Amino acid sequence: MACGHSPRLVGRSYPRKVTLIWVNTDTKVFHRAGDRWYGHTKKGQYMTEADALAAGYRESRAHVGEKPLVWVNLDTRVFHRPGDTWYGKTAHGEYMTEEDAVRAGYREARPDVKEK
Repeated sequence: MACGHSPRLVGRSYPRKVTLIWVNTDTKVFHRAGDRWYGHTKKGQYMTEADALAAGYRESRAHVGEKPLVWVNLDTRVFHRPGDTWYGKTAHGEYMTEEDAVRAGYREARPDVKEK
């Protein structure tokens, strides 16, 4: 578990100038220094980006500026847009571009049904 301490690497030494990323081992997403989740997820470890990519982890998409992000509910396989009631609020989800969500087989949430 990370508590904001300096990186602790078990069983591996790195050259001095290697930049380490934080891998959330539950979600298989990695975060860079400066990201709010860097070193602050319940389960994770520090490693090089090359090691993370080789192990099948992917970079966090929370900072993708050129494309708006949708919130994907991993349980229902539905994605929500900003402004939707469930955007960023489901228990098991992640942010990604709409293009990536559709490519991964997620579908758009139905509009909220309002009572008359």
